[in-house]
Amino acid sequence: MADQLITGTTLIEDKRAERGNVWSCLGTAFRSTTPDVTDHSYDSTGTLTNNEAGDTPFQAVVIGIPNGSKITSVVVYGDDATDSYWLQRILLTDGATSDVLATANINTTDITLSNEVVEQNSYAYLLGTDGLSAGKKIFGARIIYE
Repeated sequence: MADQLITGTTLIEDKRAERGNVWSCLGTAFRSTTPDVTDHSYDSTGTLTNNEAGDTPFQAVVIGIPNGSKITSVVVYGDDATDSYWLQRILLTDGATSDVLATANINTTDITLSNEVVEQNSYAYLLGTDGLSAGKKIFGARIIYE
């Protein structure tokens, strides 16, 4: 039970994940908008570490979930629960129009999504952070869907 409190997961989410409707990635999948090699490091365990002196602009990863799926929960794991993450969809025809589907602090699962049905014909999906504090890490992320 203690592990569930640390990671922010619940028994319901664990049962959904057992059915196999899960998208996940390691922290190394997240890329920065300022991709200077001295700003970030990626280790052999799949962790992204922010090496900048201050907060970074943001790190993000493109997600591919089957068209028509319903996203039921999102979480990004890291070592600083004061930093936040977001899931957004971006309109393919202009690359600018976007909707935020979920947002929460790192290690907190968001189950209150808007526009949760995936529309790959019209949108691309991006999971990211607003910026990590110096020395902070992203371990990975998980999205559960139906």
